[in-house]
Amino acid sequence: MKYIFSILVFLTLFGCSSNQVGFRSEIQYEVSGARPRIEQRALTYAMESAFQNVNFKIFSDKTAFVEVQGLSDRDLEFVKIYIENRIVASGGRVFTDQDNAEYRVSMVLNVLGGDKVGTNYYIFSTEKLVGEFTGRFSVVTKEGELITNQLLSSEQSEKLR
Repeated sequence: MKYIFSILVFLTLFGCSSNQVGFRSEIQYEVSGARPRIEQRALTYAMESAFQNVNFKIFSDKTAFVEVQGLSDRDLEFVKIYIENRIVASGGRVFTDQDNAEYRVSMVLNVLGGDKVGTNYYIFSTEKLVGEFTGRFSVVTKEGELITNQLLSSEQSEKLR
């Protein structure tokens, strides 16, 4: 009898679970224009972590023009403003005209997004949102000299429950 009861409990837990991969924030984005809060947090942490080893001190007393490219226009402006703020915080200035800037900063985003992964049981859950930021960060002088060319990549997760 114990054996049958154990099997029933196992089958109940197994049957009441759901494996989920993928995070659907498109509906919320279309309605409100913003990602869900937990996705914003995971992506921001991933981006902060990815830029951790970038030396922004090279922009001290310099001028820079920043451009960001990616597969989707969704977050390009946010990433651009983030980079511009880091340049300004390091003592540099940002120009909107690349002809007058000493440095040209290029950020090509390969991945910027989040996925919900894990298993959801009624009793406990392993669901989390994994935010990923991957791209190439390059700085070139007005004369065409390469200052830095770094592949930036980070994943950060936020527990959903």
